[in-house]
Amino acid sequence: MPYVIVADEAFPLKPYLMRPYSTVILGGNEVNKIFNYRLSRARRVVENAFEILSNRWRVLKTNIQVQPKSVDNMVLAACCLHNMLCQSHDFQLDETNNYESTEVLENMEPLRGNSTQRSFEIREIYKDFFLSSVGAENSLHLLPSLMEKRKSQIAVNRELVKQVIDAILYLGRHSLALRDHREKFSDSLRGNYKDLILLSSHSPIIASYLTQVQTNGKSILSFISWERQNQMIDAISSHIAKKITTAISKSVVFSISLDTSFDISRKDQLSFVVRYVTETTGCVQKRFLALKSTYSTTGESLMSVFEEICQTNNLLWKENLIGQSYDGASNMRG
Repeated sequence: MPYVIVADEAFPLKPYLMRPYSTVILGGNEVNKIFNYRLSRARRVVENAFEILSNRWRVLKTNIQVQPKSVDNMVLAACCLHNMLCQSHDFQLDETNNYESTEVLENMEPLRGNSTQRSFEIREIYKDFFLSSVGAENSLHLLPSLMEKRKSQIAVNRELVKQVIDAILYLGRHSLALRDHREKFSDSLRGNYKDLILLSSHSPIIASYLTQVQTNGKSILSFISWERQNQMIDAISSHIAKKITTAISKSVVFSISLDTSFDISRKDQLSFVVRYVTETTGCVQKRFLALKSTYSTTGESLMSVFEEICQTNNLLWKENLIGQSYDGASNMRG
């Protein structure tokens, strides 16, 4: 095993300097969490030893205004004298003192530097050792608690996502826009979606999550950013489309209705509507299935878009399409 200096996240990862995995990217990786725990235990021993030493020799708690060579001699002398006092039982530890504060090491500015491939390899060597039968002997008891914590977090996230999806569905059913031009927490109006989520803060899960977001910022997974909103909408859209196509496959035969219209940017949008008979009730259902941009309204171009929609939704139009309708566009029929 290579020798390394144990450090925290304020220091860069070097072949001789071992730092933990960043909490920002740690996520639910239980193996990396075990590595961080073992590294933290080793660092805590060093910090405690230094705090005990500096409590005995208070000169180590201040800026030492001497030459570096003299500082080396002073530290070595302090260590020698401290060990002599411990062996002679003349120095008793103060059990009430908290030796984990390490005041002299607090508020350090993070050091910048690029990590080499060798640095990552050495960290992997230590991680593999911690998980081996020898290195993991004293940390196996952590696995059950880590797994239980992970399961608890998954349950909370699922409930959180459920409430977020309910908010998106509510806005969709009432044809309300999700976003606004200003969406900061300090704004009086933050868009329908964000305002609705904040209104749900009476829910313990939502309230706890909003507190974490406002406190930790980007270091926590956000469910209220515009990227996450789009992902949620895409997921809901895919789920609804899957239910429609499943119902169509049970009905077997279906008909379609196509139409194009200009949007606000003057681009042609092709709407794709499907009609089919529900297997259980026998009622005719009319479902809006897709909306696609078209750069041309020629028969060939529209046919290409039509085939793409059918292929995406697994519609066997050549075998099961029994009806088609269009609105004032004869070239849609090819």
